[in-house]
Amino acid sequence: MKPNFTTSRTALGSLLILARQVAERNGEGATAEALAAVERRLERSRLVREDTLCQESMTQAEQRWLRDRRSAQAQHWNLLTGLLPEICGTPGES
Repeated sequence: MKPNFTTSRTALGSLLILARQVAERNGEGATAEALAAVERRLERSRLVREDTLCQESMTQAEQRWLRDRRSAQAQHWNLLTGLLPEICGTPGES
């Protein structure tokens, strides 16, 4: 299956939000601002239909579960993912 450019940009936008939130949480204001600028440029690439970040084998039950529990950012980008900034580590953590 050939990668979809719009889907890739949408996934990137969603991950940028996570990275920005982690940077903000860690007091890295300059990094957060730089990520926010890229995020704004990618806004036009949001998906019209839901996507699963290339996990085509995801069952309907898994999709429903994620749809009910995904972050506001994932919902905004129309992605079914359980990624949250709270589960993203801080550099140096083990």
